[in-house]
Amino acid sequence: MVDENLLKELKEMREKGASQPSDALKMYEFVKQMAEESEDLKEELEDIDPMAVQLVVTDVKYRYWVSLGDGKIDYGEGD
Repeated sequence: MVDENLLKELKEMREKGASQPSDALKMYEFVKQMAEESEDLKEELEDIDPMAVQLVVTDVKYRYWVSLGDGKIDYGEGD
């Protein structure tokens, strides 16, 4: 089950707006938890060719990455 505290934080972010670039990682954590529970989402992630994406927020020098494929999603700060 998706962490209730995470859901609460995401709802607050939706109402107030994200305040930091790292807030995006909370959404990826939500998707990661959903992929562990939802067979449909897991199947979609299995159909995707594995890929990794680096995102850079130049204004605040913040980097994070996301990888998708093989039935899972992962993410982290940095390179």
